[in-house]
Amino acid sequence: EVLKHATLIDGMVYDGLFDPYGNHLMGNIAEKMAREAGITREEQDNHATRSYSSAARAQSLGNFNLELVPIYAKHLVQGSGTATAPNGVLSSAASVSNSNSNDMILASDEEIENFLRVDRLPKLDPAFEEHGTITAGNSSKIADGASALILASGTFVKQHNLKPIARILAHADIEVDPQQYPIASARAIPVALQRARMDIKDVDYYEINEAFSSVSILVNRQLNLNPAHVNIYGGSVALGHPIGSSGSRILTTLTSVLRQTSGSIGVAAICNGGGGGTCLVIE
Repeated sequence: EVLKHATLIDGMVYDGLFDPYGNHLMGNIAEKMAREAGITREEQDNHATRSYSSAARAQSLGNFNLELVPIYAKHLVQGSGTATAPNGVLSSAASVSNSNSNDMILASDEEIENFLRVDRLPKLDPAFEEHGTITAGNSSKIADGASALILASGTFVKQHNLKPIARILAHADIEVDPQQYPIASARAIPVALQRARMDIKDVDYYEINEAFSSVSILVNRQLNLNPAHVNIYGGSVALGHPIGSSGSRILTTLTSVLRQTSGSIGVAAICNGGGGGTCLVIE
């Protein structure tokens, strides 16, 4: 074997944020589609402002309390750099020394607490193209995160006398051209609703992953959705986009939204790199 330099590849960027078909980043595709749709920088910055403001308000009101699991010092394994959750499962965390075991290390979404001053949004440089409209401020945040959901059949629920949080009415997985992945959610939602024998007007609230502000604007336009019913607690632009966990994150938040607003029908949808789209309709 020939001696040569080794090359390190960022697995998250390569597998999650890079389009293998077009040989460019997902952000470049979003830029192209925003340009073709006539979506302006101002529209995207306004959307980002609304996402941040909604998330900050929701957190201040405790709207995320039902879905966030706080981490305490007593859950940390000293010196190991890992945290032990109440169920004994290990997860990555910073090691904390000289802390009272009852000290709370993390109990809220820290990205919201680092709330970007929205007056700075117009001053940010484009992230993907020299004269582009997508910036770090109107894009989803690259974030760490984990979430867990328990799914059970109706039979199992009855046998064990469980009280479900929600019921899945229908789901859909669709595909579009990888170069059009930003509209995948807009294609998946009508299919899932048709399977649930429902229409757009039957839905109380939507949680649609904000890969970029331009993606949300595109989906809202194509489906003629009322923004007041979409991501009312903010979206991934403000909360972050933990790759591999975002689908369950938006679904969990949707259950919080429905319970706290007395809503009944909710839709969670997400696009993914490569042209896939997934949607769930819940009650």
